[in-house]
Amino acid sequence: MAYMGLNRLDEAKAILKQALERKLNPLGNPLQLAAIAWVQNDAAEMEKHLEAAKQLPGGDMTVSGTRSAIAACRGQIKAARDFGQKSREAAERLGLKEVAGSEYSQEALIEAIVLNKSRAVEDAIESVKMSQAPIAVLTSALALAVAGDDKKAEDLASILAQKRPYDTIVRFTCW
Repeated sequence: MAYMGLNRLDEAKAILKQALERKLNPLGNPLQLAAIAWVQNDAAEMEKHLEAAKQLPGGDMTVSGTRSAIAACRGQIKAARDFGQKSREAAERLGLKEVAGSEYSQEALIEAIVLNKSRAVEDAIESVKMSQAPIAVLTSALALAVAGDDKKAEDLASILAQKRPYDTIVRFTCW
């Protein structure tokens, strides 16, 4: 949401609450409200919105992924892994293989950042096995690069760039 990007959080919250009242984007709005609460360091409000999102279809998967990212930002790597696994398992139960692959790529990047190279490489490889979505491949390539496996990172990026020569994000990320 644009207001969030402009750091106009009170306006963003007001619009998101109106959207909730009108039943627009039922899963996304509580997650965005939770993100605002997190930024504002309001744990109780964040939990309230995460619990609301969890009750919606696909909510368990999405909330687990969100909790994984929050735990990683807090340096709670084991919790991040556990929530990430819950998110992947929920995605696979729903038949959303690309979502599971994307979660693996995000975990690979986290592992690379905390210098767990072997786990980062494993997760990146698992990600591209499950998903060829550009964001998953790019994130996996970034994780591999951060982990020091420049050759594999370059190979992934080059293959993606060849497959999607007119994709602006791929072009400017891979070159």
